[in-house]
Amino acid sequence: MSNWLLTFENYRSDQTLLATLKTQLRVLLDDYGYSRENPHVVPVIKSISELEASLERAERSLNEYVRSASTPREAAKRSDERLFLTYRYIHGMTMEETAEEMSVSRDTVYRIKRRLADMH
Repeated sequence: MSNWLLTFENYRSDQTLLATLKTQLRVLLDDYGYSRENPHVVPVIKSISELEASLERAERSLNEYVRSASTPREAAKRSDERLFLTYRYIHGMTMEETAEEMSVSRDTVYRIKRRLADMH
């Protein structure tokens, strides 16, 4: 099992990089136009595609993790973990905002984070 915290910490930085690359692409397209052979545009488009695919894979694997729970109790825990990761890392909320959005205490979100950090 991969470490979900690491995966989604990377997810957040990948989102930032993706936004930067999309801005860079808009500027390049304004300057150079689109051409399959353009050495300035093509690598940026390729990087954007790779990052988008990576982000989609991370989200799909998280959803599969929740669906693969063997008991209802385990499914509930995994659903909480998915919510935590979604609010904290995908939406970039603070721990306090995450707790409020999940309608749980701040201590609970810290417990969820510790549980995720202990996974191997």
